[in-house]
Amino acid sequence: MIKLIASDLDGTLLDNNGNIPKEFGSIIEELNLKNIKFAIASGRNYRETVHRFEKYKNDIIFICDNGSSVYYRDECIYCNTLDKDTVDNLISIGRNISNSYVTLSGDRGFYIEDESIANDIRNMCLNEDSVIVVDNLNNVKDLIFKVNIYDLVNTETNSYKEYAKFNLAGIVVRPSGTNWLDIYNSSTNKGTAIDIIQKKFNIDKKETMVFGDFLNDLEMMENAYYSYAMKNGHEKIKEVSNFETDFTNNENGVIEVIKKYVLKNEYATID
Repeated sequence: MIKLIASDLDGTLLDNNGNIPKEFGSIIEELNLKNIKFAIASGRNYRETVHRFEKYKNDIIFICDNGSSVYYRDECIYCNTLDKDTVDNLISIGRNISNSYVTLSGDRGFYIEDESIANDIRNMCLNEDSVIVVDNLNNVKDLIFKVNIYDLVNTETNSYKEYAKFNLAGIVVRPSGTNWLDIYNSSTNKGTAIDIIQKKFNIDKKETMVFGDFLNDLEMMENAYYSYAMKNGHEKIKEVSNFETDFTNNENGVIEVIKKYVLKNEYATID
């Protein structure tokens, strides 16, 4: 029996225009009646994400910043931050990469120095008010969960290769999309966050279902028997997942699996 479902947002639960599936509210209601926990597992910041899901914030768990923070009913139940020296070093490296912008994901919001690109980022955010323009990222006074690089070229061919030149002990540098690079503590990831939730609510790996589409979802796939790569997902995600959705994120792939295999109790099995 499934007791926990976790889904990535961009490219997974949301369509390419950032829309929440129309059936999401009714699905959450049905899952609650069955006492099944639902978690959003995103690289996005909590203040940004909870704004979009305000109506359901007491019904779902928020795994944010690629697992660096976990919130339940507006309380942070897990937190893994970057220390100041590490943040400053990562900022310094990022400032020297062409066609890229350094941003910080903190407890109070999403920080950026360049006003010229801020509006572009606001348009991508689930809550534009969570984007905070500052004079100097090195002077930000907040808990910093993650450093992000907004890469105007391609993260895998541009900014990722630049950071790979440095010996960043204890740090994960991972593309989370074509234009976004995520940098955070190696001791945390979405898989770690899933494990924390499983222990808190006494849920087994075999009772867990997860959905993802990109490289920052890799560890999460390993912490669930019912690991689903999106049909539109990265090939590496498909390689490590036990299952693949029949439909893309634009076709409500996550919702269709939940309806068929959870609400109707027709569970898939590995051949």
